[in-house]
Amino acid sequence: MRKPFKRAELFLSVSMLCAACGVHASAHAQGASVDAGPSSQGSQAEKTKNTAKSDELEEVIVTGTSIRGAPPVGSNVITVGREAIEATSVQSAQQLLKLVPAITGMGSAGQGGYGTFDSSYGNSPNIHGLGGVSSNSTLILIDGHRIPLTGIVRNLADPNILPPSVLDRVEVMPEGASSVYGSDAVAGVINFVTRRGFDGFEANAQGGYGDSYRTYSGGFLGGKTWEGGSALLSYSYSYLGNLSQGDRPYTLANHLAAGGSNFGSFACAPATIQPRNTTSIYAFPYTSAPTSNAQFNAPCDSSRYSDLLPQEKRNSVMLKLAHDITDNLAAGVDILYSSRANVLNIPMGSVTATVYGPGSANVSQINPFFVAPVGSTATAETVRFDASGLLGTTAQVDSGVNTFYAFGHLEYHIANNWLVTASTLIGTDRSYSNTIGGLCPSCALLALNGTVNQTGSTTAPPVPGTGISVSNLPLTLGNALDPFHPAASNLTSPAVRAQLIDTGTSQEANQGIEQFGLKTDGTLFAMPSGDVKLAGGVEYTTYSDRPQSTTSLNIGPTTTGSRFQAYHYTREVKSAYVETLVPLVGPAMNVPFVRKLELNLSGRYDGYNDFGSTTNPKFALNWQINDSLKVRGNVARSFVAPPMSTVGSNGQGTGNYGSAVISFGQFQVPLARYPAAQSIPACATAVTVCAFNTTAVPGMIITGVNPNLVPQTGRSWSGGIDFKPTFRPDLTLSATYWHTEMHGGVTSPIPALALNSTGFASLLTIYPNGATPAQVAAFAGSRPQLGPLPAPIYFSYNYLNQNALNLWVEGIDAEIRYSPQLSWGSISSGVATTYKTRFDQQVGSGSPVFSVLNTTGFNSTFPSERFDLRADVGMQVARFSAIVYLNYTGPYLDWSSTAINPVVRNAAGVPAGGGDHIGAFTTVDAHLSYSLGAFLKGTQVFLDVTNLLNRDPPFVNRASSTQGYGYDSFLASPIGRVFTVGVRGKF
Repeated sequence: MRKPFKRAELFLSVSMLCAACGVHASAHAQGASVDAGPSSQGSQAEKTKNTAKSDELEEVIVTGTSIRGAPPVGSNVITVGREAIEATSVQSAQQLLKLVPAITGMGSAGQGGYGTFDSSYGNSPNIHGLGGVSSNSTLILIDGHRIPLTGIVRNLADPNILPPSVLDRVEVMPEGASSVYGSDAVAGVINFVTRRGFDGFEANAQGGYGDSYRTYSGGFLGGKTWEGGSALLSYSYSYLGNLSQGDRPYTLANHLAAGGSNFGSFACAPATIQPRNTTSIYAFPYTSAPTSNAQFNAPCDSSRYSDLLPQEKRNSVMLKLAHDITDNLAAGVDILYSSRANVLNIPMGSVTATVYGPGSANVSQINPFFVAPVGSTATAETVRFDASGLLGTTAQVDSGVNTFYAFGHLEYHIANNWLVTASTLIGTDRSYSNTIGGLCPSCALLALNGTVNQTGSTTAPPVPGTGISVSNLPLTLGNALDPFHPAASNLTSPAVRAQLIDTGTSQEANQGIEQFGLKTDGTLFAMPSGDVKLAGGVEYTTYSDRPQSTTSLNIGPTTTGSRFQAYHYTREVKSAYVETLVPLVGPAMNVPFVRKLELNLSGRYDGYNDFGSTTNPKFALNWQINDSLKVRGNVARSFVAPPMSTVGSNGQGTGNYGSAVISFGQFQVPLARYPAAQSIPACATAVTVCAFNTTAVPGMIITGVNPNLVPQTGRSWSGGIDFKPTFRPDLTLSATYWHTEMHGGVTSPIPALALNSTGFASLLTIYPNGATPAQVAAFAGSRPQLGPLPAPIYFSYNYLNQNALNLWVEGIDAEIRYSPQLSWGSISSGVATTYKTRFDQQVGSGSPVFSVLNTTGFNSTFPSERFDLRADVGMQVARFSAIVYLNYTGPYLDWSSTAINPVVRNAAGVPAGGGDHIGAFTTVDAHLSYSLGAFLKGTQVFLDVTNLLNRDPPFVNRASSTQGYGYDSFLASPIGRVFTVGVRGKF
């Protein structure tokens, strides 16, 4: 990691030297919406005059085009302006994006990880639900340029690194844009535009209070402008409190009272006992009648010790310097640093094992604390033990991110309105996650039956395919675990207790980006219809990723048996792009019904050193019928490069193998496609399908990199109208019908999808008599083992990333705003909505195409809900303003594997019905503010209330760390009502 930091230090030294000599970057325009909601920018682009003295040039940061000063042609650009940012008292970009219905997750909590499935808890915004678990089809930019990628097992961009006070606006372009930006822009682009040319000082502080939930934040923004230059510094701190499952009873494991399932466990504290060769389960004190080993009887639940949302602390600072060097030469630098630390409480953990008692033939394995239920004569029994009682209540996952980037550019104005821009970006990101405390499963097994195998086998090696042998025999009062008594009377020795929490995992990834660009743009020539403009450039980008992990070998305490893995992935990209804007008809030509007709053609070439090259064009058209009405449309081709973390290096990379229950629940195996399954004892009487990944049919999986991945490709088109009547300029209306398709999306296909697929049926391997150690070793390869393996192992499932997902999605994005100025004040109102009309899916080429529209859970990734809406109405009278927001997500079907009404499939395995109806989720937010006068002029106090009516999320029958517990974490929030009181001052 020394080389990137040396380059960064050199860059900073040069930048600061330039700043000291009076270096300046041309100021970029900062458009601001006058309303407190999102607005469709359409053809509107705010502009500000460039400070270079030799030319009266104008430049703007506009999303979706490389042509300076020109709004994107044929595109729908949704803008959230500065007033909307201040009117929602957001503490992160993630929370701000909830204002835009086109971005999936409008109703989510806006805290913790979203869409990344990464233990570092990054946030990955997603447009229209397009994306896979391992990749995102939405490109994230800051001021029009890329930012360092983040994540431990993912390579995704997180916009939360920005201080909220430095944001001027957010522009969302929900359509393909690889012809301008390259990879990742299949669904669209989200561009966070920061403030420039600011002169003054602002400070803010606020505190939020909810049911068992707290937030605090504060920050400042200071800027100074002078002739030909400016400087700006922004800092923010935010604290978001954790939210425990115990504080939201509807999220606990047992949903029977709500008409759902019991996701509880038979692992209890003290342990439950199941005598050998019986199905009876006895709970402490083992004197009462037993219950059957059926899931709905599961009596215990450690989820009350878990956090739904982690505690989060963030510090972010941004410095922006700009100055003219000469009349024609300007330069500037933006520097950002952000740190985030999360703490997530999790249960201590549990273990299931065979324990031997008096009379057992395995004399050395007899546990001296053995307790048999009243009336039982069994000499061995299965115990299911939850360590939360004996070892404390919670373990912790400490995770976080440290991100830095510096972006600098030189601009030289030459004759005939041409500009040459040279830019460089250097960025680094360190993501980490450490599990602290918790139960060491192999230590518990050693203390329960003297081995690291659940069955107590003294011959099966703990690491398949090796000759490693680990035992703790004979068991004595000093080295055994007592799972049978409560903590107060437990007989386990202090030494064993210490070993039981000698565990933990450590993961870290250091990612870097270096990008160098050279661009020119200007006017080619003039026509009667207007100026023909051209932009083109080249870029050279390098990415690096250094993941590493320390994990247990599952042979006892981590301090004496762990594995360290480290990898280094690199990627080089050489790019060239060109774009032209041709005005076909102009106002001076007086063509009836065609005030303006503009054509935009753009294309980009990207050559990757690891998988080859790709070329992506875009064609766009604007038809301005009159001063009030515009019709627009575009056709584009885009792509997403396979993330480095999913490809690896020379076939090597992060991954592991272990019990299949770690990654997914039970699944149905069609016997016609897998006849060998009927030879498994539990499947012998099955007729059409057999349930796998159960206690009767356990198995294992492998996860990790796949060097055979290729880019996912996308095609998109859209058509829309923008209406702003000249007779009513305070009214705007826009509507866009869009179509996006994605082929080869990178994800790990769950069995429910893969087993009926033509291309992925081979991912499942069945071992009717149980897998041999050699078969386990061959399947696992060099991957480390994650946790104890079940016994016997009846199947293995290849859960590696694949180019698995093909999607065809269509819908309507629409918005109407009405903001009249009245004699006594002003009113602002608007409605923005996204309505999907199609969401077809295919898992692997050649497989059936089927609709998942208005469902969630089936893909195990993003939901495909049909209808999202956000409405707002506000008023301002003198110093007082008030805004009310309505947030609505329509009803949908839960097609997850835990649905009460199982998904019905036809002969081809395609969903044909079933699923649970989930009701609509409607919440109301409010914002009140009052601007003080006299010597406090410029100071504003405000009150925000989110979820004013304190609505609980609709019930969803699930218990998933990535999809929610009793609710859908993609579409709803468990936080409830929060009052936020704050003050901001402008000087």
